[in-house]
Amino acid sequence: MVGLFPFLPETTQLGSVGTIVPVLIGGFVIGRGVHSAAIASEDFWGETSHREYFKDEIKKSQLNVPSDLPEETVDEFCEECEALFDGITLDWNQSPQEIDQMLDAVYQHVRSYIHVDARGRSRTFQAVYAFYRSMWFVSLLLGAVYFMYGLLKELGAVEGTVAYTSFIGTAEIPPGLIILGSTTFVLGSYRYFREAKFDYRRYFSLYLISDFLVIRNSRRTDSDETPPPSSP
Repeated sequence: MVGLFPFLPETTQLGSVGTIVPVLIGGFVIGRGVHSAAIASEDFWGETSHREYFKDEIKKSQLNVPSDLPEETVDEFCEECEALFDGITLDWNQSPQEIDQMLDAVYQHVRSYIHVDARGRSRTFQAVYAFYRSMWFVSLLLGAVYFMYGLLKELGAVEGTVAYTSFIGTAEIPPGLIILGSTTFVLGSYRYFREAKFDYRRYFSLYLISDFLVIRNSRRTDSDETPPPSSP
C-alpha cells in the first residue's frame, strides 16, 4: 500500500490516526490477497511451485536424470519415508500419475512431520520463498500502475479525469521519467525478486530432505530405533 501513497490526495494527513489505522488493516487484508494472487499467477503462467520442484527433483534422482539433489541423500530419504509412514511405498515402476500421487503423499507427510517437530531450516526457506514470490508480484503491479500513469500523463489524459490533486501530481515529475523509472523498477525486480524466488525454492527442497533426515536420526538416537535396511 505504501507504493500507492503518492496517488492519495495532497490534503491527506499521513501521520494521523485516521490514516494509519486503515493503512494497517488494509495492509493486512491486501497482504493476504497478494499471497493468494501470487500463487494464482504462478499457476496461470505455468511456473513450477516448490512442491512440484521437490517432486520433480526426487523423480529425476530416482530415474537417473541429472538432479540438484544428491542421489545418495534422496535414496536415504526414500528409505526413511517408507519405514516411517504407513501406506507409503515408493515404487518407481508405476505410471507417471501414480508416481505423482505417491510423491504428493510423501510431501504432505514430510511437511507435517517437520512442522510437528517445530525444527528445521526448511520452514524458514519456505517463508522466504513465499515472500520473494509476493514481492515480485507486487513489484510487477506497482510498475504497471506507474507506467500507465506516466503514459496517460504524457498523453494529457490525467488532467480533468481525476477529481483531486495527488502528491505525485504536485511533484511535477516529467512523464518520461516516470515511465523510465517504472520500467527500470520492474526489470530490477525481475532480476532480484524473481531469481531469488527460484533460489529459495531450491533451498527449500534441499533443506526439506535434510531436515527430515536429521530429525529422524535425532529421534532414533533418543529412542534407540533401528534404522531401515539399506538398499543393495
